[in-house]
Amino acid sequence: MRSIPYWVITGLMIVGSGVAVWAWFAGDGSIPARQYLVLGAALPLIFKKAVEVVTGAKPGVAASSPTAAANSGKLADYFQGAGGSRVA
Repeated sequence: MRSIPYWVITGLMIVGSGVAVWAWFAGDGSIPARQYLVLGAALPLIFKKAVEVVTGAKPGVAASSPTAAANSGKLADYFQGAGGSRVA
């Protein structure tokens, strides 16, 4: 929680989700706010799954081993899985 890169990535995902929802529904004023919120909340998961499809890697659990827990919090962990190994 004290990791600066964690908060930078989290902030970028929050802002990016808002921008993506705004761009997706631009000019559509008849959509309920609930639909904006659902898509905005789902976009990080959609992005994560898209990265998995492109890279073929699945992120692992950060605390799966003491070494992985010590090295967690890196952007590479998000895309490659904890400790750089692929989790099946």
